[in-house]
Amino acid sequence: MDLLHVTSFEDMPAGIQSLLEMNLRLFNEIADIKKVITPPGKPSFITRAEAAAVLNISKNTLDSYTRSGIVQGYRVGTRILFKEDEITARVTKIKSAVVQ
Repeated sequence: MDLLHVTSFEDMPAGIQSLLEMNLRLFNEIADIKKVITPPGKPSFITRAEAAAVLNISKNTLDSYTRSGIVQGYRVGTRILFKEDEITARVTKIKSAVVQ
């Protein structure tokens, strides 16, 4: 993995873009791995941090959305997890609403 080097304030936008692209690439690689290791017919769960990253929101906003019923969380022991397909469906609905 390449290290990010920002030498001046002018380099910041390019550095941030590079970080975002790296984050997206890693997220996609993790999603591909999960598809391989998740048995067919069983839902794939993701953590709060992963769900917030998919929706491009903070974990606090995700908590607020969960409390208000915008997204559905599932308690597993002391953790709150989210079904990956439900979170992905939220992203699709948001993007569809913007396009229309």
